[in-house]
Amino acid sequence: MDKKITKFIIELISPFRIRILVITICMIAVSFLSILYPMLQRVLFDDGITHGNMKTVIHYTGLIMCIYIVEQILSYIQFGCYQIINKQISFKLMYQAVEHSIKLKMSYHKDNNFLKIIGNVQSDVTSISQIVNNGLLQIILSFFKITGGIIGLCIIDWRLTLFVLTIAPFEMISKNFISSKKQNYFKNYMKINEKFSIWFGEIFKSIEVIKLWNLQSKRMEEFELLKKELINCEKKMEYSDNYANISSQTLGMIFTHGVNLLGAMLITHNQLTIGGLFAFISYSSYVLQPVSILTNLIYRLKASIPAFKRYMEYFDNEIECEEGISLNDIGKGIENIVFDNVVFGYDDKKPIFRTINMSISKGEKVGFIGKNGSGKSTIISLLLRFFETTSGTIKLNGIDIQNIALSEYRSLFCVMNQNISLFDDTIKNNINILDNLSEDEISYYLNLATATEFVEDLPMGVDSLVGFNGGKISGGERQKIALARALAKRGNILILDEATANFDLVAETKFNQYLMECCLYDIIIVISHREDILKRLDNIFYIDNGVIVDSGSFDELMERHNNLYQILTQEDKV
Repeated sequence: MDKKITKFIIELISPFRIRILVITICMIAVSFLSILYPMLQRVLFDDGITHGNMKTVIHYTGLIMCIYIVEQILSYIQFGCYQIINKQISFKLMYQAVEHSIKLKMSYHKDNNFLKIIGNVQSDVTSISQIVNNGLLQIILSFFKITGGIIGLCIIDWRLTLFVLTIAPFEMISKNFISSKKQNYFKNYMKINEKFSIWFGEIFKSIEVIKLWNLQSKRMEEFELLKKELINCEKKMEYSDNYANISSQTLGMIFTHGVNLLGAMLITHNQLTIGGLFAFISYSSYVLQPVSILTNLIYRLKASIPAFKRYMEYFDNEIECEEGISLNDIGKGIENIVFDNVVFGYDDKKPIFRTINMSISKGEKVGFIGKNGSGKSTIISLLLRFFETTSGTIKLNGIDIQNIALSEYRSLFCVMNQNISLFDDTIKNNINILDNLSEDEISYYLNLATATEFVEDLPMGVDSLVGFNGGKISGGERQKIALARALAKRGNILILDEATANFDLVAETKFNQYLMECCLYDIIIVISHREDILKRLDNIFYIDNGVIVDSGSFDELMERHNNLYQILTQEDKV
């Protein structure tokens, strides 16, 4: 087995070493007791039943029953410990994966489909937990049973023992060969299953497009092709399992008839009793069954190696750095934000920003304008540390933002994104995310976002469900709830990215008035093309083709750039 996988399994089970020790002790005891069965049955049969000695029959029958009761008690203790390990390992694997997913850099989420990620993780966790949970116990139990079985076989007859030990390696060789084939099939299965997960994600994300363009037939053809590929892979894996079963059954048949034949020859020559043959067959099962279990385990483990590797490789993806300077060490409040020669690109291609230099000071209300794709929202993503600059630095109070503790840094920002994301929950719970607001405070922020009227008209008010990503309410209503949530965070910097794009004129004017009179934030940043709000801002940065072309008041920019009004009106319509 791969050293990394071995290390991974050891680290996974190490927290449960005490319970594993208890299970091991129980298994040793149960294995020792079970080894006594054939010997006691041999005496029961040869000295009791064959000679009609009822005293011996009763004595050994009672002894066997007592051993059975003790064995069941130990097995129950072993089962209880096993169940705890079983559930906690599955939980731990999934917890680690989900936690890592949340910590991953935004660049990873940008490049990967969510359903593919979660589908891969769930599939891998299922494969790993089945192998680790069952495999660990089977190895321990099989080791003791094989050892005890071989000792019992040697006591009865060394010739039959050699025959049994000759059969066992053949099963291991055949299973090893078949498992190598299945491993390749499973790799291919994982790739196709990943494509299938992506396909499902696209279906539900684009359901309106599919309906409007009548793409149902085309999508079902794609489904049929992908599903057939999966079925073919599953067939190959199932055939491999069938070949493995046939191999085991064939070797079992050879063993059974071989032992019967050799045993009959020894009994005929008075070198073995009938009770001894029964005991030998029982001990043989202690050797061959565990060998079969181990070979099956190795077979399944080899087939699951791709799942182990993919799960471990997932944790190689870079996560966000949480550590850094505390906000307590950089002074109270926000004095300024400075972009110093910032260059950024998502990949090695042409950068989105060639060189960005700008400064925003405490008390300022500033805006960003420019064509679609000019980089306005990307500036916000860089400021929020969703992405890192290719070169240059962004500084907060003179300190590189990459050096500030991430959770503390992001707590500074109240953000209303252009792409709204609501939880499938009530309006109240979508606003009161941290569960730290009173009913009056929720009402206050709904009023600020001009959402009070439509919420009060709903049958359940703030307890109304918004549906999946706000599907039960209109676009403007979704925007108002998201705005109320942003305002309720109470950070130092308010960022509004097209926050009122779907507002009616009255609601937009009312909110803009509040925004201009608001003194709760050190800095307010607005991305908008609405003239009403732009005219009220202290400073506006005009971005074009990854460069800040100009900055100034609305009137100054309009005077210096003849095409600016056309850009604003076109973007506003979009």
